[in-house]
Amino acid sequence: MSRSQIVSGNLGLATEGSKGAGLVVKEEDYKIVKTRFSAFFDTNLHSVLQGAGINNLVVTGVQTPNCIRQTVYDAVALDYQHVTVLVDATAAATPDIHRVSNVFDAY
Repeated sequence: MSRSQIVSGNLGLATEGSKGAGLVVKEEDYKIVKTRFSAFFDTNLHSVLQGAGINNLVVTGVQTPNCIRQTVYDAVALDYQHVTVLVDATAAATPDIHRVSNVFDAY
């Protein structure tokens, strides 16, 4: 998958303003717009989590070889105590890509 495919929206990925798959976002919920693979890159996620005293993370989402992996690597680099990936709550473009991208048993 190339960045141009992601940017063009040809893959049906979630985009700002699109309807989520049953996700209910309340007014009081934190909303962080992620524009790169890592949820930490160029967002205030780390400061929000630090401010709330959160040291342990559970990661879910799509694009295991890109978004999930980069978010996990950044979380580890930012010294979160425990970073857990719910493999059954993550996905990739195909099951094979997801399977071979699952290197999270080491974390």
